[in-house]
Amino acid sequence: MYEKFSRLKEDKRDRILNAALAEFGDRGYKNASTNNIVEAAGIAKGLLFHYFPTKKDLFIYLYDFCLMTLNDNLIGKAGELDNDLFARWIHITAIKKELTERYPDIFRFMTTASKEENKAVKGYTQNARLYLLATNKLYAQVDKSKFRDGLDAGRCLDIIFWTLKGLEERNSAPEDMKIYLDILRDLMYKESADEHN
Repeated sequence: MYEKFSRLKEDKRDRILNAALAEFGDRGYKNASTNNIVEAAGIAKGLLFHYFPTKKDLFIYLYDFCLMTLNDNLIGKAGELDNDLFARWIHITAIKKELTERYPDIFRFMTTASKEENKAVKGYTQNARLYLLATNKLYAQVDKSKFRDGLDAGRCLDIIFWTLKGLEERNSAPEDMKIYLDILRDLMYKESADEHN
């Protein structure tokens, strides 16, 4: 159904995708405006509807696109990641950075889709919340034997995850994030960050 869109030159296709991801990510399905999308993408409105007959078609395409992109680049690579939590975080952060350089609003769109209540698309986005939880679980599949004796590894993972989430929401620089993670490593691991490096 979307062959014409997939045949577009990559830069034009990405312009349209990014404009739509930003609009739906900011405003949700109901309040998103195709006028804003075409203006941001620099295309005629008729051309957008040439590729996507309805706003709903565009939203569903974006949702499927995000699922496929995140699976190919993130979830599907879980088995390749180091089982050390902190090394895994560095790897995941690098993948996320690469994705958001090309598609800045991909994670915001998925977060918005996970909360979507509009009946027109809600049935298509039921998996978004589960999918976001699956990305969080990338941090959970780690070697828990590295934690100090007497510490509850599950609670330590919660603290680390909440710290990472807070730092990401503040758009902290990777160097700053590493400082916080080195502190947490020193507090929680049998081997300190200095011994590890």
